[in-house]
Amino acid sequence: MKRAALRYALGILVAIGALLAVASARTPRLEYVERVTAGADPSTRLPMIVAIHGLGDRPDQFAKLFDGYQRPARIILPRAPLPWQGGFAWFPFRVRDQDESQLAAGIEDAADRVSALIEALVRERPTLGRPVITGFSQGGMTTFRVAAERPELIRAALPIGGLLPPALFPTASRATKPRIRGFHGEVDPAVPLAGARQAIQAFQAAGYSAVLLEYPNTGHFIPPAMRADLMNALAAATATVAE
Repeated sequence: MKRAALRYALGILVAIGALLAVASARTPRLEYVERVTAGADPSTRLPMIVAIHGLGDRPDQFAKLFDGYQRPARIILPRAPLPWQGGFAWFPFRVRDQDESQLAAGIEDAADRVSALIEALVRERPTLGRPVITGFSQGGMTTFRVAAERPELIRAALPIGGLLPPALFPTASRATKPRIRGFHGEVDPAVPLAGARQAIQAFQAAGYSAVLLEYPNTGHFIPPAMRADLMNALAAATATVAE
């Protein structure tokens, strides 16, 4: 009787293990690049900055945006799962494809993947406070969505050149509401400024502290003035990160 019960229990454990393996295979953990700034010791507790690249980019390339960042921090640069023209993509289409439901589904999937990575890394890496999240283009859209759907994971969100479809707007019911500071070119042809404005307004309506910095004569790129403002925003977000 005992042997039969043991075989039954072992069978259940094997079945559960198989199910977990299948689930893991369906959504594997994101690969990422890790950098520490300002000569920090990577074994010490550091503020974490999660930086999400855009369409066709790579983590090692996007990491150059943070060259010379003067505050000690651990920068995590996730790699999108889909190969795209020599780089990687979070979803294989653009805003101008004008399929809003498809765009929303792609953003949501990316945000779920990044959120899972954040949860894992905060447990595994010595981290001071909640992370700050930022990203450009598809990474900016993903940043918006993480702030809306998993606000408890982060201290602040700094989306660059991003937007959020109305289906993914935040709700006022969230107890935790991180600060949102967006950055966007006024003449961005790839991700229209109007979409970023609507997203910021939705966060404001939901009770978030949210502002959008707009840059004249700027398209879908990060000019020096925007980069300087981003570095200042990161410094401000991590300056009081100890909890």
